[in-house]
Amino acid sequence: MADHLERYRFAQQFVQGKDVLDIACGSGYGTALLAEGGARSVVGMDLSSAAIEYAKKEHASGQISFRQGDLQTPHLPTTFDVIVTFETIEHVQEYMQALHALFEALRPHGTLILSTPNRRITSPHLRSLHGKPNNPFHVREFLPEEMSTFLRQVGFLPEHIRLYGQRQQKRILPTRLLRFLYKQLVNPAVHASPNVLPVESLHPRYMVIVAIKE
Repeated sequence: MADHLERYRFAQQFVQGKDVLDIACGSGYGTALLAEGGARSVVGMDLSSAAIEYAKKEHASGQISFRQGDLQTPHLPTTFDVIVTFETIEHVQEYMQALHALFEALRPHGTLILSTPNRRITSPHLRSLHGKPNNPFHVREFLPEEMSTFLRQVGFLPEHIRLYGQRQQKRILPTRLLRFLYKQLVNPAVHASPNVLPVESLHPRYMVIVAIKE
């Protein structure tokens, strides 16, 4: 919960006066935070009809609306200045289709803010996109450089892609035993900061990518 809240707080700096889409909005609390950040309008979208009905009851207003939709085929009636999608792309089978849909839904100079687990930390046994992640609900997990490559392939320019991260740690350990001991002694998934910070020399458990459409 702390990680998700920090992502929305981070995103608030990008939304002042903007039309914003929040994909996989769930109960809508993050959508409301984006509105509090000064967005002109915010649309929350989620695949779950139950989540959307709850969000409408709790958070809908003249500034905030909700609709049911799928990341891969959102069928949006308009485009947006900012699109936020947190911890979503790892659940999607056709991830390139989804990234292309996000790019197309952005207006020129629009901003995509996307978060997803870093496979090096969350599923360190995997050597490629094609293995099964540790989380049974994830279709696949990505490395930061892979996600950057895919964003370039759908149209974002390299110089307009910036990498941030949460729960950043110093070490990537090679064996299961060493990882277990490191977790018992240090447990960076809990003790490292949930704040969204630029990635420099450390390894983020969750990557947060900001990509701007030219």
